[in-house]
Amino acid sequence: MVKKSRYCTVCGGRLETSIIYAIPCDYGDWEITTKPTCTEDGEKQRICKNCGKIDKAVVKATGHSYSDWEYSEPDIEKRCEADSYRTKTCSGCGDVIKEELTAHGHQFSDWYSNKQFENQEEECELERECRVCKKTERKTFSHEWVETIFDEPTCEENGFGTKFCRMCYKKESFDIPAYGHDYIKAIDSQEATCTESGYYHVVCSRCHSESAELIPALGHDFTELTIVKKPTCTSGGNGIHECKRCGMVEEVELLEADHTPVTERNIQPTCTKDGLKGKKHCSVCNEVIDEGKVIPKLGHSFGNWKLEKQPTTAQTGLRSRECTRCSYLEIEVIPKIRYDISSAAITLSHTKYTYTGKAKKPAITVIFSGKNSRRILIIP
Repeated sequence: MVKKSRYCTVCGGRLETSIIYAIPCDYGDWEITTKPTCTEDGEKQRICKNCGKIDKAVVKATGHSYSDWEYSEPDIEKRCEADSYRTKTCSGCGDVIKEELTAHGHQFSDWYSNKQFENQEEECELERECRVCKKTERKTFSHEWVETIFDEPTCEENGFGTKFCRMCYKKESFDIPAYGHDYIKAIDSQEATCTESGYYHVVCSRCHSESAELIPALGHDFTELTIVKKPTCTSGGNGIHECKRCGMVEEVELLEADHTPVTERNIQPTCTKDGLKGKKHCSVCNEVIDEGKVIPKLGHSFGNWKLEKQPTTAQTGLRSRECTRCSYLEIEVIPKIRYDISSAAITLSHTKYTYTGKAKKPAITVIFSGKNSRRILIIP
């Protein structure tokens, strides 16, 4: 509030006094003069439109605006298995927060079945899941049966029951074989002998039924055989033995003994005769046991031919060769020499003779001409 007076210009006296009341400031919009940061306050001001008064105020620090966590190992499953770290960054000032992550291994749930029990086979197929990374593992186990018997078996009739696997809940029914009688007490009996059967009566300890059991004849329990006549390879023998229980004496015929084989000396083959090996005979009776195997004769092994007599057109020739093993001499006749003169050139020594009263015999020259050879034969 302000008082305002008016005075006379002549005498200076106060003419009147009036009161002027204060007008409130009319501020404009706030303007940021110092921008706040993530950690420090800023400042803002506004100015009165009437009096120009400046009004100042504090702008609170904005605080950090961090991004979502960024992981050094993007695969969450691997973070369970190995150490890693994660960071987040302030979008305002770039401040980074880093946090070390220690691997604690997978935190698996208990094993559970992922199938209906009727689909399980001979083994349980179960799985479990990591509570952190959701990794699943599968494994097969043997069924762990819990049995419930509904009908107990008896000595002669089967029983039955059911069983379910406590892990996968598979359910099966099963038969329980009859126990069979448990005979424990003999009422009366008769011992078996070597030649006659015996018997005994028994009582089942469970159902008290009685039964008669047959005991087969024991058969004789003979001593070792005493030889009376020793068998040979040509005639049989005999012996006796006695039962240890009933004293019965039994005579036993013995078959002929086996031959005593002897291998004869091998006969080596020659050029003209077969050999023999492996022949056997009995040393007791001389009977042939094995005829052995024939070794074929070797045949001659001749050397080269040797000319003994040269053949001519008038006489045969001879040649020979000798066996290198047995010295056998083979002699062969060489035929007379025959010439084919059908294509030969024949020349007479004379074509004209003067008769003198004596016989004359001209010489004949025969020339054989081949592709690669030339041979001349003179016939006197």
